[in-house]
Amino acid sequence: MRLTPRSAVYIAFRSWQRKNYGEAIKLANHAINSGRLKPRGLSLAYLVRGLAYHSTGRYAAATADYTASVKSDPKNHLAYQSRGLVRGVQKDTLGAIDDLNTAIRIRPTFTSHYVRGLMNLRMKRFDNAYSDASTVITMRPKRYHGYYLRGLVRHFRGQRNLAAADYRHVLQINPAHKGAKAALRIVRRGQTNPRIAPRRNPNDVRLLPISATTAD
Repeated sequence: MRLTPRSAVYIAFRSWQRKNYGEAIKLANHAINSGRLKPRGLSLAYLVRGLAYHSTGRYAAATADYTASVKSDPKNHLAYQSRGLVRGVQKDTLGAIDDLNTAIRIRPTFTSHYVRGLMNLRMKRFDNAYSDASTVITMRPKRYHGYYLRGLVRHFRGQRNLAAADYRHVLQINPAHKGAKAALRIVRRGQTNPRIAPRRNPNDVRLLPISATTAD
């Protein structure tokens, strides 16, 4: 049976989830080049291909696809969110914040608030970063992300005891979290300069599920 463009987009997404990035790109290409997708479907096809490019470090190609995605569907918050993440990786902090602001206006997700919080922290906008951390904790209290972000903000502010408490909470949730372990060691040395870096792989900060009606 011949694969329809819509089916190709879905299977491409599943391939991306399984880290079969080459197959995801191939299927997304099939869907995009068919000329048969409606704007929202075309937006999702560009988004999935962008995620595959992003996952393999092809940031320029990923950015181009995310841009094509939002042009096809300006309400695709996941495309803005994803472009914000890749811009953050490329040190375009203001561009990342702008995209994440747009994503949050369309549809707030814990991922957008978390990454925007990291970008605000990079800019030393501690009040904004703390606000994002609080939102992340409210949205996903059982995940470590908000506590880690709040710990970083408190750490930079010199609130070492509060920061240490957040890092320990992160390790209760995820004992293997390297960032929290390293930051906790820095706190114990009495330093107030934790090092942070945005994660390169979009799988590290879940962007799933990907659809027009559901978001992480």
